[in-house]
Amino acid sequence: SDSSNAVPGVGGIAAIAGLGLVGRRRRR
Repeated sequence: SDSSNAVPGVGGIAAIAGLGLVGRRRRR
């Protein structure tokens, strides 16, 4: 249960970071 909860948490952060990087490059 702990491992399953940690997976989505890290995935969410990575997704947000990836979207932020892409959005910055696309905006420029």
